[in-house]
Parts: sequence; C-alpha cells; structure tokens
Amino acid sequence: MAYPERKPIYDTYKKIISDIIDSKSYIEYANSEIDALDNELLRVFREIRKGYLSEKKWPSN
Repeated sequence: MAYPERKPIYDTYKKIISDIIDSKSYIEYANSEIDALDNELLRVFREIRKGYLSEKKWPSN
C-alpha cells in the first residue's frame, strides 16, 4: 500500500459498507445507501481539507 496511514480509513469504510450490505435485502438499496455515504464523505473530506489548507502559513511566490 502506497500510503499506509490511509489503511484505518479504508478498513473503517469496508466495515461500514459491509454493515450496509448485510442490512439490505436488495442490491439497489445497498448501492443507493453506499452512494449517499460516498457523496457525504467526499463533501466532508473536502471541507476538512479546505479548512486545514487555509490554516497553514504558505510561502508567497
């Protein structure tokens, strides 16, 4: 794995989607819930990144 620090994130994601898949009777419901999760995670990760990037004192060019 190129970025071992990401492993906990991947492992947690796998657990969450496994729980979603196990709780659904139909693949469409599972896919829909996982799609919603993916969209929410992307939105939140982008907000976190934006916040951290704006806090750093970057050198001027």
